[in-house]
Amino acid sequence: MVIIKYVRWGLAERIGSTIYLNENLKQPFWSDLHDHLLNHELGHEEVSKSTLKDIVHDLKDSTRNFLPTEIFFMTQHPRAWVQVLGVSIREGNIAVDWTNILINLFVISFITLCTWFVINWV
Repeated sequence: MVIIKYVRWGLAERIGSTIYLNENLKQPFWSDLHDHLLNHELGHEEVSKSTLKDIVHDLKDSTRNFLPTEIFFMTQHPRAWVQVLGVSIREGNIAVDWTNILINLFVISFITLCTWFVINWV
């Protein structure tokens, strides 16, 4: 059985059998995003640690199609940006989202590499 809880911080995440959604997603304006995120989180396995299958699930086309809407939501509700950190604390438990951590490492590496090229080639 899946439990859905609405929280003030983050966007959407699943930890075990609990799905945490941002409380602002209950507003009628965000109903499409709410439904998309809920369906996405229901698609994750009921495990506390990320698996390769979960990472692939996070990178599917349907997820990328809603990315602009998610970013717009996060600009309207800044507490949702906590989602991109990759580590969260829910009810006293620490949850690690390896997909976000890998994306952050890729972005930092890309920026570092570009900066190195600009400094050394200009």
